[in-house]
Amino acid sequence: MEASGGPSSDPSHVLLGGTPSDSGYRDMHPQPMHAFSLWQSFLQNVNPLSKVIHSSSVQMHVIEAGRNLDSLDRPTVALLFAIYTAAVMSMSDEDCSTTFGEPQKTLLSRYLFATQQALQAAGVMKVRSFTLLQAFTLHIIAARQLYNPQAIWLLSGTAVRMGQLLGLHQNPASSELSIFDVQMQRRVWWQILLIDARGAQLAGSQSTYQFSDAANFPLPGNFNDSDLSPEMREEPVAHNGPTEMMFCLLRYELGRFLSTAAQTLNSHDVSLQEKDRLISKYENRIECMYLRYCDTALPLHLLSSGGARSALCKMRLMAHHPCQYQDRGKSMPQSEHDMLFVTSLKMVEYDVLGKSVRSLDGFGWHMDIFFQLDAFVFMLIELRRQQPGTQVDKAWQLVEDVFKYHPMLAEEGSSELNAEVCKLVVRAWESREFNFVRNGFEQVIVPPIIGKLRSKLTETPDYEYDVGAIGQGSGEGFTDTPLTMHEMEAMQTDNMGSSAVADWDFWDNLLQGGMHSQEPINYSK
Repeated sequence: MEASGGPSSDPSHVLLGGTPSDSGYRDMHPQPMHAFSLWQSFLQNVNPLSKVIHSSSVQMHVIEAGRNLDSLDRPTVALLFAIYTAAVMSMSDEDCSTTFGEPQKTLLSRYLFATQQALQAAGVMKVRSFTLLQAFTLHIIAARQLYNPQAIWLLSGTAVRMGQLLGLHQNPASSELSIFDVQMQRRVWWQILLIDARGAQLAGSQSTYQFSDAANFPLPGNFNDSDLSPEMREEPVAHNGPTEMMFCLLRYELGRFLSTAAQTLNSHDVSLQEKDRLISKYENRIECMYLRYCDTALPLHLLSSGGARSALCKMRLMAHHPCQYQDRGKSMPQSEHDMLFVTSLKMVEYDVLGKSVRSLDGFGWHMDIFFQLDAFVFMLIELRRQQPGTQVDKAWQLVEDVFKYHPMLAEEGSSELNAEVCKLVVRAWESREFNFVRNGFEQVIVPPIIGKLRSKLTETPDYEYDVGAIGQGSGEGFTDTPLTMHEMEAMQTDNMGSSAVADWDFWDNLLQGGMHSQEPINYSK
């Protein structure tokens, strides 16, 4: 028995905060009608992108909770609250106000707190429970837009350890587990690995559990939830075409491929031709297995297709990155610069497409978290080397769209990285203006976002308008010897002056070394 005021034997409050109280969090359970609305939002917006629960099994618990919450065990109650929280996270403020009569921020705070309390009450760090791990995983997914990246990475590392304690990292095919349990464990384990990998990236570190360790771990089967049942005795036949698992399986396939191919794609000693051959081979694989079946009229298929093609573009950016050259890109031909520009432009275009299609609004939370800022930086840097034309015009329209759909980039008090991105945007625009004037073209109209960013930068003491640094371009009529990124002033990350915005090493360090170490942002839509 613990002494009053003494240390607790349950350390979960260190991660989750507060002291659990059954009456406290149970009183926060929504009314049956609201609970079912949240459940429907979860099924539509979150479940297709996570697949860590068996929907028909959990729906019975949602219905039972409306009748008598006390009849459910604590892990199940924690799972329900995590589902409610994830549902609110995925909804817009307008939808929350219309459906529940309260703003999203209020609901998210309430259900996040209730989930924390329910997890503690269920003994999340003491009890080995697969249901609790499902709840904890959904809790992390829901909290990613509120917690800072370091906190999320710590939580995802805890989820990895919880999964290992349950044996999820081992292939359970020959164990005593049922077919249903094997499939559900594979689903949850792969989702945790992805969350931890992204958490590590955003925190500027390495994943707790390397994907290479899971390279031979089997993926979940290509089954719909209706194909699976806790009572089943024989494994169903996997589908050849798309299922509810399409999006998740594509991501798991990507993670497994990169676990073995990343070293090759980043190697100085492997030719670009060999890297492209490896990527093309993988592209053909997922084209045959998944993408050729996509019906882009269906929201999940559209997101899956766009996400996969964006990932393939990112692989090519990895393979052709200037830092892959022995001289750090100084000798990189213009054709390679053009390839980097077109590839990064495609990635930004996929993001803007996803954010602009109304049928994907429910998946907006995912696109916010996985916004490819590095591709945006690539595009801006390479913009300064491009001749005026339709591709450049498209790129500048995309710049406006990016700030429209990701306004946090220009918010006051945002991260150091975001501030440098804003500088890069203005520098690239100044280069565009300079080359237009120099070549006698008609004066270009300044977009509103450029005016806004310029106004911000005029208040920055170290910002200077330097024509010598920005007058870059390629092709006839531009500077005879375009400067490479490595001919700019060498800059340290703690001394970000005007010329730093065009240095590859600077951006590599900034993007990889804690690229999102900033205060938490609520991406309310």
